[in-house]
Amino acid sequence: MPLDDFLAAAIREQDEPAVHRAVRLGADRSRAAIEMIGQELTEKNLEQHQRTRLRPGAEKLIKFLQSEQQQGRLQWGICSTMCSRNALATFRALLSNMNYELLGLGHDSFNYGNRCKYKDANGLDQEVWFFGQEECEPVAFSVQTSYAAWWTLPAAPAAAPRFAPSTWPGSIEPRAAPGRISPRTDLDRRPGAVRFDGFVFAPGSAHEFRVTAQYQGASSAGAAQRQYVFSLTVLPPAAPVVRVVGPHTVAGACSFSGLDGSKESGVIDVVTRCRPVFGFYPSLDASQSYDPSLPPPSTSGLVFEWSCVTASGASCGLNSPDLASAQLLVAGGQLIEGLYNFSVLARRSGETEGAVSVWPIEIANGALPPVSITVPWASDEAVSTQTGGHLGPATASVQGSAGCTVPETWAWTFVLVEETSQSPILAFLNTVASWSNGQLTLSTNDFPGGFLIPGRRYAYAVLQASSQEEMAALESGNLESLIQAEAQGAKTVKSDMFLADGPPSGGLVTVSPVAGYAVTDAFSGTTFAWYDEQVESLTYAFYLLPFTQNTTMTSDGNGGILLGATFETPTVDWTNVTSPFYWSALGGSFLQNVSDPQAAQWDVSVAVGAYVMAVVARDHLGAVSVSYAPGPLVEAPPGGVSPDLALASLDTAMSSGDESVILGALDSLSSVAIASNDTAELAAATEKKMEALDSAANVVGASSDSLSKFGEVAANMLSSEGSGGSAASPAVAERAAGALDTVLTAALDSQGVDPAAGTSLLKATSSVGNSFADGGSDSNVAKGARVSKLRVLFSKLGSALLQQLPAGATSQISTVEGGKGTEIGVVKENANAAIASGVSSKNSQVPGSVLGRRLQENACDSVAVQNTNFVASHWGEE
Repeated sequence: MPLDDFLAAAIREQDEPAVHRAVRLGADRSRAAIEMIGQELTEKNLEQHQRTRLRPGAEKLIKFLQSEQQQGRLQWGICSTMCSRNALATFRALLSNMNYELLGLGHDSFNYGNRCKYKDANGLDQEVWFFGQEECEPVAFSVQTSYAAWWTLPAAPAAAPRFAPSTWPGSIEPRAAPGRISPRTDLDRRPGAVRFDGFVFAPGSAHEFRVTAQYQGASSAGAAQRQYVFSLTVLPPAAPVVRVVGPHTVAGACSFSGLDGSKESGVIDVVTRCRPVFGFYPSLDASQSYDPSLPPPSTSGLVFEWSCVTASGASCGLNSPDLASAQLLVAGGQLIEGLYNFSVLARRSGETEGAVSVWPIEIANGALPPVSITVPWASDEAVSTQTGGHLGPATASVQGSAGCTVPETWAWTFVLVEETSQSPILAFLNTVASWSNGQLTLSTNDFPGGFLIPGRRYAYAVLQASSQEEMAALESGNLESLIQAEAQGAKTVKSDMFLADGPPSGGLVTVSPVAGYAVTDAFSGTTFAWYDEQVESLTYAFYLLPFTQNTTMTSDGNGGILLGATFETPTVDWTNVTSPFYWSALGGSFLQNVSDPQAAQWDVSVAVGAYVMAVVARDHLGAVSVSYAPGPLVEAPPGGVSPDLALASLDTAMSSGDESVILGALDSLSSVAIASNDTAELAAATEKKMEALDSAANVVGASSDSLSKFGEVAANMLSSEGSGGSAASPAVAERAAGALDTVLTAALDSQGVDPAAGTSLLKATSSVGNSFADGGSDSNVAKGARVSKLRVLFSKLGSALLQQLPAGATSQISTVEGGKGTEIGVVKENANAAIASGVSSKNSQVPGSVLGRRLQENACDSVAVQNTNFVASHWGEE
């Protein structure tokens, strides 16, 4: 293992004996190590920074490294996530906080950084290499200067013909307006649509899109070809978004500074080879500001300018090198008691205009030490009462300093308050307190959405009492407001407020027709009467659920249905994919996504069955509400479906290029019998089904709903192709395997699959395996080739599951019923945890000793294990 890698790992894990060994071994090699770091910083493909929180003993480790530096003149590096100018200013604040005297900052181009000399608390000269973001980050961000949006353009207007051929022959070609070059990658797999990723179009640019459509096999010129041109103008870049974190009330003796590991952006990090360990975080901080015209994180390229005025409008007279930094340090005693407004201007480098945020601070004797509250919302931002708990924790940093201590006997808690003059307290929140280097961090994950009324404003507040006993008395004493708490001796600090946003409400769904036949009839849904703060932003997803109510659903003979009892709304989970009540686990089927229910016209074929239609309305914050209606009741056409009708229905569906239409037609046809005893006609119908499955595989979207639908339809089709309880033929299964491989490859190229979609695709893949196992008369060579295909499918499915899995998590999907089926389990660990403890899955254990050398040799960040278990299935063992 390279020495600098060993040292980086030792620092990251706070292993002081290991750091001792590395320092002693590397004292005479430090110059070469620094040169190597500088050269690596010029490479484009640098590994991402692996930020970690401030650990106990971090300051002790700094002093330890400095002590070793005295003995061996070790040069150690600091790599910052800020640009050099802001980072150097913050480094100066760090030295000041540790009572070190800065001697000079000098640039050395040979080492791609800055050689910083300073005198420590013992009066000894020290030296450190300092690298800014320009040296430590990839340069790719410099070319990503595009507007944050993506567009979906229709491939063919209503005036364009509907094509009969099975494959949509249209093509879409982006072309730049005069004087602009605009090559782009189309992310939509449908030939009749185009979609581009965010940030690929420059702000203020103009583009044209030309769609060409013609009949399959027709000449490229003449009347058979239709062309349309769409224009797209990209808006100018929005102003930077300024976000400030800091205290609003400070005691006069307190500095606005402190050590705080609760942040992951805008920190200074002690590293080797650009691997951060811990950071320094000033308390008036604008580093969370960002440029919305750049992909996140987008703080690079912003220039900051701080200013300060008194309540009367006079200048505060601050003289600080931090006035041009993202963070501002104000020493204790520099300002007298009173009210001050700190303003920060954030602008793009090279521009004069920007955005300004004003942060009021009161300097008052007897106030708390600086308390900086960080909440996962911007001031007055809308927060969903339903999904707000998913935004992340609220934290507060209480920063002590010399003459401004934070006694450990004090008690603290977060409370939820309504933003009115009295600040009524609605709930005490579960609060965790942790100490590090004399600094206190408070955090809460509580979000009591049930206490919130949509349209009203709320905030979190930190409540401080002199002891735990006083805090217990406050909590048990029917405390009504912050005003009352302060009257009883408590001190309070409020966070930025937020606006409570309720989920969609009301809403009805109707089914048309309520009763009909598979294949010959098309079904659709309409929804209306929804209410929301931004009703125009709602999107709607239509689903069918099996009708499982303990009563009957029958046709009334006139296109309607009769229920044996009053309709009862089913119990369905629409958000938790691992819930046994999740819609797909209950046998539900996805139909269509709609953004404008008034303008959208859609219809699909439906398989035989009795259903409940559901429409899920989702707002821009992710909150959902559902409306249900009984129906449709879908029956098999009297006399079955003729071979000609079967072929025509699938041809028509494929000509649409719409995944929902194709899969609906295929599923509907698979649920009924083909009215023929002619072997050739039945074979032609089977071939057309496989063609439709291939067509759907080439256009199906990457969403969980779409992938679940594809897996469901593929499994149903394979089941319908068997006879007398047997599986489909191996030849049919091979075609289905090819379609599944296409879908899984596309999922791997996109965002992977979640457990719901994974389970559906596993059912289809297992059906393929059952068909392969029934090919008893085939040669061993043919069997072996099919098993190899299966293993590839299972491997890709596991990899797609892992793509959405964070490190330290596991996921499992299963088709086991009645003691038979297939299950796939995956687990992912970060490399350090895997080396320390190994990796365990359901049926296997990989020791860390086996992983260590291989992970280090290949510079892996994580390790994953997939375990595929074939329960009472022999075909997976060939």
